[in-house]
Parts: sequence; C-alpha cells; structure tokens
Amino acid sequence: MSEPSSRRAQVEEKYASLRGHFPKVPAVTAAELHTLMSSPDAANVLLVDTRTEAEIEVSRIPGSISKAEFEQHKEESAGKTIIAYCTVGFRSGQYLKPLHEAGFDTKNLAGSILAWTHEQYPLVTGPGQGIPTKKVHTFSKGWSLQEEGYEPVFFDQPRTYLEMLSASPTSDENLLVWTATVFGPDETAWEGGIFSLRITFAEAYPDKPPRVRFLSEMYHPNVYSDGTICLDIIQDQWSPCHNAAQMYTSNKVEYNRNVRRVAALSSSC
Repeated sequence: MSEPSSRRAQVEEKYASLRGHFPKVPAVTAAELHTLMSSPDAANVLLVDTRTEAEIEVSRIPGSISKAEFEQHKEESAGKTIIAYCTVGFRSGQYLKPLHEAGFDTKNLAGSILAWTHEQYPLVTGPGQGIPTKKVHTFSKGWSLQEEGYEPVFFDQPRTYLEMLSASPTSDENLLVWTATVFGPDETAWEGGIFSLRITFAEAYPDKPPRVRFLSEMYHPNVYSDGTICLDIIQDQWSPCHNAAQMYTSNKVEYNRNVRRVAALSSSC
C-alpha cells in the first residue's frame, strides 16, 4: 500500500479528475465541514451520505443521514445547506447536480469520507449518535486510500460498480454526444484508474452503432491509438439488439485474429 501522504494526494487527484462531471456544484473541504458541523450553523446543514446501506453500516461521518432519510424530508430542506459525500466525491457530486440545478443550496465534500480520514476526524457506526470506529468502507481494494490508522473495508466483488459509472449528454443542446466515466476494476492493470470517454450517437441509432472514443490516455487491443474504440471487431454483424457483451464473438479464433488486426492497425495510426 502506498504511503499516507501519497494516498492523500491520490484522493485529491481523483476528485479533481471527476470534478468536470458536476462543475457547477460547489465543493467544501473536510476541514471546512468539520468546522461547520462544530458551530451553531450546523443546525442549518443537512449532511447526506449517498453511499449504499452496506457501506454506511461500516461507518459514517457523525451527524449524517442516508439518501433515503433525506428523500423522505426533502421538502423540509428549504433554507438549509445540503452537503453530500460518498467515497471520494463522485456519487455525491452526481446526486447533488440535479438538486443544485433545481435551486437547492448544495455543496459536495471534496474527497469525501477518504479526505475526512486524512484529517483524522472521527467516524461512527450504528444508529443515532453512533459508536466510534476506525473502520471505513473504501468501496473497492483499489480505492483503499484512507489515512494510516483507519481499517479499510471493501466489497469482495464489484457488484455495485454500476453506481460508479457516469454517462450524460455533454450539453443540453446536443443530446447525441455523451461523456462517460469508467472506473478500472480491481485486480487488473486498470485498478484505481478513471477513464473518460466520448460517445457519439448517429441520428439513425440504434440501427447504426455509436462512435466511442477514449478521452483519457488508453491502450487496449480494441482501442485505436487516437482513443477510438473499434466496434468493427464484430465486422458487419452490427445489430440494434447488440449489447456490450455481444460485441465480442464467441468464436475465439476469429476474435483473436481480429484483435491482432486491430492492434496492428492502432500502432500504425
């Protein structure tokens, strides 16, 4: 595991790389939140934990409520500041985006619960005021970037990775161009990575396939050197019924031949 100072820097870098998905949502640091929650102004703050129940059961920031609890009393939040957090700030930023656009006073905890641990602030487990704990759910092994002295807990299987994906139109003016973010899975060379893509849908979609291009630097046999994903791996067999899994042929010999062709072509681009 990397050194604590390096892990803190990685948390900051990861949040900065995700910030573009919710650029208009203001951010608050862990130190600023701690000061705020210790002041009389805390009564005007709703601290929302946007993680799953399984993550919240391990530990949470004192004074926070779940998304479900907030949704039940959303109408009562008028005049209050809604501050949300998750593991590093991605899910919470996505959650706050429509609330901010609807006129709510929102702030996203930059670096979220991981940043909170790097300030060595307390965590609790259980209902009510909770019981102090040093355990923190980091979502996955690759995201175990907590401060030294905190014990990481993470999902054994990436069963909730769909919650860590983002895809939305780049602008309201053109709904055919989308930006997406993919997180590298654990136990692979992409572990801990954050990769951005641009998806351009043809006006004839789904009768014609979308064009997909990595904006992040990437190498893969099915990705051209300019970042374009090679959907031609299925040759002329594209169908509106295709899903991601069906983009790979079950004929391994055919698949390997096409992968080698694509890799050779990408190196010459």
